[in-house]
Amino acid sequence: MTTAARIPPAIDLGRHFDTAISYLWTNWREHQEMVREGRQLLTVEEDRYACGFPLPTFQRPLCWDQSQEVAFVESAWLGLSLGSFSHHIMEWGQGGVAKPFSGWLIDGQQRLTSLQRYWTDEFRVFGAYWSDLDLVEQRRFKNIRLPHFEVALWDESRIRDLYNRLAFGGVPHTPEQRA
Repeated sequence: MTTAARIPPAIDLGRHFDTAISYLWTNWREHQEMVREGRQLLTVEEDRYACGFPLPTFQRPLCWDQSQEVAFVESAWLGLSLGSFSHHIMEWGQGGVAKPFSGWLIDGQQRLTSLQRYWTDEFRVFGAYWSDLDLVEQRRFKNIRLPHFEVALWDESRIRDLYNRLAFGGVPHTPEQRA
């Protein structure tokens, strides 16, 4: 018996993009414009979004405190690995209506919300709010890489399974385990 018969196939994570943060900035700004103009948004039951991506109802609430948000943004400035985020592809049905699951943010809510809160001056990083930065500094930040996956699963149970696998693998360090 070969082990290949016992091991399931890999989960199809779709397309991988080595994205700049400017992708998120643009998505968030377009979402804000749609809200201002009263245009139809991609909707979810709880009407929650992160950088313009709708959050499915099974996504946990925000849990990072401000110190974790600051640490994430500092890590971006310092060129450290930021992980990735995953969202469902957009697909349109008849009449230009988005198909179910389109645009859902599957993984990355804490990271994307931290960026959004930084851009709205809700906290300082290295002593400065986003609005304190000049255009060169802002451009540098927007060019920082934050890879993402664009999945196309079209079955909520498969999307939930992926979310659970991506979101529940970590074990927090205790204070005495810190370097």
